[in-house]
Amino acid sequence: MFIFNQETQNFIKVVSRLFYKIIKEETDLELKGKKILYKGYLYPINFVVFEDPKILGLYNESLYQIAINKEVLRISDIELLKNILRHELAHMYLHLTCENSYRSHGKEFKDVFKKFSWDSEFSKAQITISNESAFTKESKIGKKVKKLLDLSHSSNEHESQLAAKKAAELIEKYNLTRELNNDSLTSYAARVLCFKRKNPLYDGIYQVLSHYHVYPVYNQGRGESYLEVVGERTNVEIAHYIASFLENNVPLLWESIKKEHRLKGITAKNSFYRAFFNELSNKLKEQKIKQKKEHKEEQKKKSIQKQNTENLPMNTTDLLQKNLQRHVRNVYPRLSKTSTSVGSHCSESSKLGKKSAKDFQIRGALEKKGPNSLKKLLTW
Repeated sequence: MFIFNQETQNFIKVVSRLFYKIIKEETDLELKGKKILYKGYLYPINFVVFEDPKILGLYNESLYQIAINKEVLRISDIELLKNILRHELAHMYLHLTCENSYRSHGKEFKDVFKKFSWDSEFSKAQITISNESAFTKESKIGKKVKKLLDLSHSSNEHESQLAAKKAAELIEKYNLTRELNNDSLTSYAARVLCFKRKNPLYDGIYQVLSHYHVYPVYNQGRGESYLEVVGERTNVEIAHYIASFLENNVPLLWESIKKEHRLKGITAKNSFYRAFFNELSNKLKEQKIKQKKEHKEEQKKKSIQKQNTENLPMNTTDLLQKNLQRHVRNVYPRLSKTSTSVGSHCSESSKLGKKSAKDFQIRGALEKKGPNSLKKLLTW
Protein backbone atom coordinates (compact mmCIF):
# COMPACT_ATOMS: atom_id res chain seq x y z
CA MET A 1 0.00 0.00 0.00
CA PHE A 2 1.29 3.46 -0.92
CA ILE A 3 1.27 6.39 1.50
CA PHE A 4 0.92 10.07 0.69
CA ASN A 5 1.33 12.92 3.19
CA GLN A 6 3.60 15.90 3.71
CA GLU A 7 6.24 13.80 5.43
CA THR A 8 6.45 11.26 2.60
CA GLN A 9 6.51 14.01 -0.03
CA ASN A 10 9.43 15.69 1.74
CA PHE A 11 11.17 12.32 1.95
CA ILE A 12 10.65 11.74 -1.79
CA LYS A 13 12.43 15.05 -2.51
CA VAL A 14 15.46 13.76 -0.57
CA VAL A 15 15.27 10.36 -2.29
CA SER A 16 15.04 11.85 -5.79
CA ARG A 17 18.02 14.16 -5.22
CA LEU A 18 20.15 11.22 -4.01
CA PHE A 19 18.97 9.03 -6.87
CA TYR A 20 19.85 11.54 -9.59
CA LYS A 21 23.21 12.19 -7.93
CA ILE A 22 24.00 8.45 -7.96
CA ILE A 23 23.08 8.22 -11.65
CA LYS A 24 25.21 11.24 -12.54
CA GLU A 25 28.28 10.45 -10.44
CA GLU A 26 28.37 6.65 -10.32
CA THR A 27 26.89 5.26 -13.56
CA ASP A 28 27.22 5.59 -17.33
CA LEU A 29 23.55 6.54 -17.79
CA GLU A 30 22.77 9.94 -19.27
CA LEU A 31 20.31 12.30 -17.62
CA LYS A 32 18.19 14.85 -19.44
CA GLY A 33 16.51 16.89 -16.75
CA LYS A 34 14.79 14.33 -14.55
CA LYS A 35 14.62 11.62 -17.22
CA ILE A 36 17.11 8.98 -18.36
CA LEU A 37 18.14 9.22 -22.02
CA TYR A 38 18.90 5.81 -23.49
CA LYS A 39 19.18 4.96 -27.20
CA GLY A 40 17.28 8.09 -28.19
CA TYR A 41 14.37 7.55 -25.78
CA LEU A 42 13.58 9.45 -22.59
CA TYR A 43 12.50 7.39 -19.59
CA PRO A 44 10.73 9.11 -16.68
CA ILE A 45 11.39 8.15 -13.07
CA ASN A 46 8.84 8.53 -10.31
CA PHE A 47 9.04 7.75 -6.62
CA VAL A 48 6.51 6.59 -4.04
CA VAL A 49 6.55 5.51 -0.40
CA PHE A 50 4.92 2.22 0.58
CA GLU A 51 4.53 0.02 3.64
CA ASP A 52 5.57 -3.60 3.97
CA PRO A 53 6.91 -5.61 6.93
CA LYS A 54 9.87 -7.05 4.99
CA ILE A 55 10.60 -5.29 1.67
CA LEU A 56 12.79 -2.17 1.72
CA GLY A 57 12.44 -1.16 -1.92
CA LEU A 58 10.72 -2.05 -5.19
CA TYR A 59 11.13 -1.23 -8.87
CA ASN A 60 8.08 -1.36 -11.16
CA GLU A 61 9.19 -1.88 -14.76
CA SER A 62 5.93 -0.89 -16.44
CA LEU A 63 5.72 2.45 -14.58
CA TYR A 64 9.46 3.19 -14.20
CA GLN A 65 8.63 3.64 -10.54
CA ILE A 66 10.85 3.25 -7.49
CA ALA A 67 9.14 2.61 -4.16
CA ILE A 68 10.84 3.00 -0.78
CA ASN A 69 9.52 1.54 2.48
CA LYS A 70 8.07 4.21 4.78
CA GLU A 71 10.12 2.87 7.70
CA VAL A 72 13.32 4.05 5.97
CA LEU A 73 12.16 7.57 6.92
CA ARG A 74 12.99 6.70 10.52
CA ILE A 75 16.52 5.51 9.82
CA SER A 76 19.14 8.22 10.16
CA ASP A 77 21.55 6.30 7.93
CA ILE A 78 22.02 8.06 4.61
CA GLU A 79 24.41 5.37 3.32
CA LEU A 80 21.77 2.67 3.83
CA LEU A 81 19.27 4.75 1.85
CA LYS A 82 21.83 5.21 -0.94
CA ASN A 83 22.44 1.46 -1.10
CA ILE A 84 18.71 0.74 -1.27
CA LEU A 85 18.49 3.21 -4.16
CA ARG A 86 21.49 1.60 -5.88
CA HIS A 87 19.74 -1.78 -5.59
CA GLU A 88 16.60 -0.44 -7.29
CA LEU A 89 18.68 1.45 -9.86
CA ALA A 90 20.40 -1.83 -10.76
CA HIS A 91 16.96 -3.30 -11.55
CA MET A 92 16.17 -0.27 -13.70
CA TYR A 93 19.57 -0.43 -15.41
CA LEU A 94 19.02 -4.04 -16.46
CA HIS A 95 15.47 -3.27 -17.55
CA LEU A 96 16.78 -0.57 -19.91
CA THR A 97 20.01 -2.14 -21.14
CA CYS A 98 19.58 -5.91 -21.07
CA GLU A 99 18.11 -7.17 -24.35
CA ASN A 100 17.76 -10.76 -23.18
CA SER A 101 15.80 -12.08 -20.22
CA TYR A 102 17.59 -12.15 -16.88
CA ARG A 103 17.04 -13.38 -13.34
CA SER A 104 15.94 -10.68 -10.92
CA HIS A 105 18.97 -11.07 -8.62
CA GLY A 106 21.12 -13.30 -10.81
CA LYS A 107 24.55 -12.97 -12.42
CA GLU A 108 23.63 -9.95 -14.58
CA PHE A 109 22.31 -8.11 -11.55
CA LYS A 110 25.49 -8.78 -9.55
CA ASP A 111 27.57 -7.68 -12.57
CA VAL A 112 25.93 -4.24 -12.40
CA PHE A 113 27.20 -3.88 -8.83
CA LYS A 114 30.71 -4.92 -9.91
CA LYS A 115 30.66 -2.54 -12.88
CA PHE A 116 29.87 0.49 -10.71
CA SER A 117 31.89 -0.70 -7.66
CA TRP A 118 28.86 -0.85 -5.40
CA ASP A 119 28.70 -2.83 -2.15
CA SER A 120 27.94 -6.43 -3.22
CA GLU A 121 26.04 -7.04 0.05
CA PHE A 122 23.23 -4.96 -1.42
CA SER A 123 23.01 -7.04 -4.59
CA LYS A 124 21.24 -9.78 -2.66
CA ALA A 125 17.49 -10.32 -2.80
CA GLN A 126 17.33 -9.87 0.97
CA ILE A 127 19.33 -7.24 2.80
CA THR A 128 20.35 -7.80 6.42
CA ILE A 129 20.32 -4.67 8.56
CA SER A 130 22.67 -4.71 11.55
CA ASN A 131 21.23 -5.06 15.06
CA GLU A 132 17.48 -5.41 15.35
CA SER A 133 15.86 -4.04 12.21
CA ALA A 134 16.49 -0.34 12.72
CA PHE A 135 13.12 0.82 11.57
CA THR A 136 11.28 -1.84 13.60
CA LYS A 137 13.18 -0.69 16.70
CA GLU A 138 12.30 2.96 16.19
CA SER A 139 8.70 2.08 15.38
CA LYS A 140 8.45 0.27 18.73
CA ILE A 141 10.01 3.26 20.48
CA GLY A 142 7.47 5.53 18.80
CA LYS A 143 4.60 3.44 20.18
CA LYS A 144 6.20 3.52 23.65
CA VAL A 145 6.48 7.31 23.50
CA LYS A 146 2.83 7.66 22.54
CA LYS A 147 1.82 5.50 25.53
CA LEU A 148 3.97 7.64 27.82
CA LEU A 149 2.37 10.81 26.44
CA ASP A 150 -1.04 9.35 27.27
CA LEU A 151 0.16 8.61 30.81
CA SER A 152 1.41 12.18 31.15
CA HIS A 153 -2.26 13.21 31.42
CA SER A 154 -2.82 10.87 34.36
CA SER A 155 -4.63 12.19 37.43
CA ASN A 156 -1.72 10.82 39.46
CA GLU A 157 0.65 13.81 39.53
CA HIS A 158 3.79 11.74 40.25
CA GLU A 159 3.00 9.24 37.47
CA SER A 160 2.17 12.07 35.09
CA GLN A 161 5.50 13.86 35.66
CA LEU A 162 7.58 10.69 35.30
CA ALA A 163 5.81 9.73 32.05
CA ALA A 164 6.27 13.21 30.55
CA LYS A 165 9.97 13.23 31.45
CA LYS A 166 10.60 9.76 30.01
CA ALA A 167 8.71 10.62 26.82
CA ALA A 168 10.80 13.78 26.34
CA GLU A 169 14.02 11.79 26.79
CA LEU A 170 13.01 9.19 24.19
CA ILE A 171 11.87 11.84 21.69
CA GLU A 172 15.23 13.58 21.97
CA LYS A 173 17.24 10.33 21.83
CA TYR A 174 15.49 8.81 18.81
CA ASN A 175 14.54 12.03 17.00
CA LEU A 176 10.85 11.09 16.79
CA THR A 177 9.50 14.64 16.62
CA ARG A 178 8.44 14.30 12.97
CA GLU A 179 6.56 11.07 13.58
CA LEU A 180 4.67 12.32 16.61
CA ASN A 181 3.88 15.82 15.40
CA ASN A 182 2.88 15.03 11.82
CA ASP A 183 -0.71 16.22 11.58
CA SER A 184 -0.93 16.44 7.78
CA LEU A 185 -3.50 14.48 5.82
CA THR A 186 -2.34 10.91 5.19
CA SER A 187 -3.80 9.20 2.12
CA TYR A 188 -3.44 5.60 1.04
CA ALA A 189 -3.43 4.07 -2.43
CA ALA A 190 -3.24 0.46 -3.60
CA ARG A 191 -3.09 -1.29 -6.96
CA VAL A 192 -5.97 -3.71 -6.57
CA LEU A 193 -5.96 -5.21 -10.09
CA CYS A 194 -3.43 -5.60 -12.89
CA PHE A 195 -4.37 -6.45 -16.50
CA LYS A 196 -3.27 -6.05 -20.12
CA ARG A 197 -6.28 -4.04 -21.28
CA LYS A 198 -9.58 -2.74 -19.96
CA ASN A 199 -12.80 -4.67 -20.57
CA PRO A 200 -16.36 -4.64 -19.15
CA LEU A 201 -15.29 -6.82 -16.19
CA TYR A 202 -12.76 -4.23 -14.96
CA ASP A 203 -15.03 -1.31 -15.86
CA GLY A 204 -17.74 -2.96 -13.75
CA ILE A 205 -15.41 -3.48 -10.77
CA TYR A 206 -14.36 0.18 -11.10
CA GLN A 207 -18.05 1.14 -11.00
CA VAL A 208 -18.78 -0.93 -7.87
CA LEU A 209 -15.71 0.21 -5.95
CA SER A 210 -16.83 3.84 -6.19
CA HIS A 211 -19.60 2.96 -3.71
CA TYR A 212 -17.15 1.97 -0.96
CA HIS A 213 -15.66 5.32 0.09
CA VAL A 214 -12.64 4.99 -2.19
CA TYR A 215 -11.80 6.68 -5.47
CA PRO A 216 -10.94 4.18 -8.25
CA VAL A 217 -8.39 5.25 -10.87
CA TYR A 218 -7.07 3.59 -14.01
CA ASN A 219 -3.28 3.84 -14.34
CA GLN A 220 -1.50 2.93 -17.55
CA GLY A 221 2.01 1.47 -17.56
CA ARG A 222 4.23 0.04 -20.30
CA GLY A 223 2.39 -3.09 -21.46
CA GLU A 224 0.22 -3.22 -18.31
CA SER A 225 -2.73 -1.37 -16.84
CA TYR A 226 -3.73 -1.05 -13.21
CA LEU A 227 -6.86 -0.31 -11.27
CA GLU A 228 -5.89 1.69 -8.20
CA VAL A 229 -7.98 2.95 -5.30
CA VAL A 230 -7.40 5.95 -3.03
CA GLY A 231 -8.79 6.79 0.40
CA GLU A 232 -8.49 6.00 4.08
CA ARG A 233 -6.42 2.93 4.97
CA THR A 234 -9.32 0.69 6.07
CA ASN A 235 -11.49 1.62 3.07
CA VAL A 236 -8.59 0.88 0.70
CA GLU A 237 -8.13 -2.54 2.34
CA ILE A 238 -11.85 -3.25 1.96
CA ALA A 239 -11.81 -2.17 -1.69
CA HIS A 240 -8.80 -4.40 -2.35
CA TYR A 241 -10.70 -7.40 -1.01
CA ILE A 242 -13.86 -6.55 -2.97
CA ALA A 243 -11.94 -6.09 -6.22
CA SER A 244 -10.27 -9.50 -5.82
CA PHE A 245 -13.55 -11.14 -4.86
CA LEU A 246 -15.33 -9.74 -7.93
CA GLU A 247 -12.48 -10.51 -10.31
CA ASN A 248 -12.45 -14.16 -9.16
CA ASN A 249 -16.17 -14.85 -8.70
CA VAL A 250 -18.03 -12.93 -11.42
CA PRO A 251 -16.23 -14.78 -14.29
CA LEU A 252 -17.10 -18.08 -12.55
CA LEU A 253 -20.73 -16.96 -12.37
CA TRP A 254 -20.65 -16.12 -16.09
CA GLU A 255 -19.20 -19.55 -16.97
CA SER A 256 -22.03 -21.21 -15.06
CA ILE A 257 -24.71 -19.05 -16.75
CA LYS A 258 -23.10 -19.54 -20.17
CA LYS A 259 -23.13 -23.32 -19.81
CA GLU A 260 -26.68 -23.45 -18.47
CA HIS A 261 -28.15 -21.22 -21.21
CA ARG A 262 -25.79 -22.26 -24.02
CA LEU A 263 -24.45 -18.78 -24.62
CA LYS A 264 -21.26 -18.06 -26.52
CA GLY A 265 -19.12 -15.27 -27.88
CA ILE A 266 -17.52 -12.08 -26.55
CA THR A 267 -20.68 -10.02 -27.12
CA ALA A 268 -22.71 -12.29 -24.82
CA LYS A 269 -20.03 -12.18 -22.12
CA ASN A 270 -19.58 -8.41 -22.23
CA SER A 271 -23.36 -7.83 -22.21
CA PHE A 272 -23.64 -10.05 -19.13
CA TYR A 273 -20.87 -8.15 -17.31
CA ARG A 274 -22.33 -4.70 -18.12
CA ALA A 275 -25.83 -5.63 -16.98
CA PHE A 276 -24.55 -7.45 -13.90
CA PHE A 277 -22.42 -4.56 -12.64
CA ASN A 278 -25.04 -1.92 -13.48
CA GLU A 279 -27.60 -3.80 -11.39
CA LEU A 280 -25.13 -4.39 -8.54
CA SER A 281 -24.20 -0.70 -8.62
CA ASN A 282 -27.88 0.30 -8.51
CA LYS A 283 -28.40 -1.93 -5.46
CA LEU A 284 -25.53 -0.19 -3.66
CA LYS A 285 -26.84 3.22 -4.70
CA GLU A 286 -30.31 2.48 -3.33
CA GLN A 287 -28.77 1.23 -0.10
CA LYS A 288 -26.75 4.44 0.14
CA ILE A 289 -29.81 6.67 -0.40
CA LYS A 290 -31.80 4.72 2.20
CA GLN A 291 -29.08 4.97 4.83
CA LYS A 292 -28.52 8.64 4.07
CA LYS A 293 -32.22 9.29 4.62
CA GLU A 294 -32.22 7.29 7.88
CA HIS A 295 -29.19 9.25 9.09
CA LYS A 296 -30.88 12.58 8.35
CA GLU A 297 -33.98 11.50 10.25
CA GLU A 298 -31.86 10.42 13.20
CA GLN A 299 -29.98 13.74 13.23
CA LYS A 300 -33.24 15.65 12.96
CA LYS A 301 -34.69 13.85 15.98
CA LYS A 302 -31.56 14.55 18.02
CA SER A 303 -31.69 18.19 16.99
CA ILE A 304 -35.34 18.55 17.99
CA GLN A 305 -34.60 17.00 21.35
CA LYS A 306 -31.93 19.64 21.90
CA GLN A 307 -34.32 22.33 20.63
CA ASN A 308 -31.81 23.39 18.02
CA THR A 309 -33.14 22.91 14.51
CA GLU A 310 -31.19 25.68 12.80
CA ASN A 311 -27.98 23.88 11.81
CA LEU A 312 -28.11 20.14 11.26
CA PRO A 313 -24.64 18.60 11.08
CA MET A 314 -23.41 17.26 7.75
CA ASN A 315 -24.27 13.57 7.54
CA THR A 316 -21.57 10.91 7.64
CA THR A 317 -21.75 10.07 3.93
CA ASP A 318 -21.26 13.71 2.91
CA LEU A 319 -18.34 14.07 5.31
CA LEU A 320 -16.72 10.92 3.92
CA GLN A 321 -17.19 12.14 0.35
CA LYS A 322 -15.69 15.53 1.15
CA ASN A 323 -12.72 13.89 2.87
CA LEU A 324 -12.30 11.47 -0.05
CA GLN A 325 -11.86 14.38 -2.46
CA ARG A 326 -9.02 15.65 -0.25
CA HIS A 327 -7.34 12.23 -0.48
CA VAL A 328 -7.68 12.22 -4.28
CA ARG A 329 -6.05 15.67 -4.55
CA ASN A 330 -3.30 14.50 -2.18
CA VAL A 331 -2.41 11.47 -4.34
CA TYR A 332 -3.34 12.69 -7.84
CA PRO A 333 -2.94 16.49 -8.08
CA ARG A 334 -3.54 16.33 -11.85
CA LEU A 335 -6.15 13.67 -12.55
CA SER A 336 -7.86 13.30 -15.93
CA LYS A 337 -11.24 11.67 -16.45
CA THR A 338 -11.61 8.19 -17.92
CA SER A 339 -14.37 6.87 -20.15
CA THR A 340 -15.81 3.48 -21.04
CA SER A 341 -17.09 2.35 -24.40
CA VAL A 342 -20.25 0.32 -25.06
CA GLY A 343 -19.88 -2.39 -27.68
CA SER A 344 -22.32 -4.84 -29.24
CA HIS A 345 -25.31 -5.97 -27.19
CA CYS A 346 -26.90 -9.34 -26.40
CA SER A 347 -30.34 -8.89 -24.78
CA GLU A 348 -30.54 -12.44 -23.37
CA SER A 349 -27.16 -12.11 -21.63
CA SER A 350 -28.15 -8.69 -20.28
CA LYS A 351 -31.32 -10.07 -18.71
CA LEU A 352 -29.39 -12.91 -17.13
CA GLY A 353 -26.70 -10.51 -15.87
CA LYS A 354 -29.29 -8.27 -14.23
CA LYS A 355 -31.06 -11.24 -12.66
CA SER A 356 -27.78 -12.71 -11.34
CA ALA A 357 -26.83 -9.45 -9.64
CA LYS A 358 -30.08 -9.29 -7.63
CA ASP A 359 -29.08 -12.26 -5.48
CA PHE A 360 -25.31 -11.76 -5.59
CA GLN A 361 -23.56 -11.28 -2.25
CA ILE A 362 -19.98 -10.22 -1.57
CA ARG A 363 -18.94 -12.66 1.12
CA GLY A 364 -15.86 -12.98 3.30
CA ALA A 365 -13.95 -10.78 5.70
CA LEU A 366 -10.61 -9.22 6.33
CA GLU A 367 -8.02 -11.24 8.22
CA LYS A 368 -8.49 -9.18 11.36
CA LYS A 369 -11.92 -9.40 12.91
CA GLY A 370 -13.37 -6.63 15.00
CA PRO A 371 -14.91 -3.19 14.54
CA ASN A 372 -13.29 -2.78 11.10
CA SER A 373 -14.41 -6.13 9.70
CA LEU A 374 -15.57 -6.30 6.12
CA LYS A 375 -19.04 -7.41 7.12
CA LYS A 376 -19.64 -4.29 9.14
CA LEU A 377 -18.15 -1.83 6.65
CA LEU A 378 -20.03 -3.32 3.72
CA THR A 379 -23.26 -2.18 5.34
CA TRP A 380 -22.01 1.44 5.39
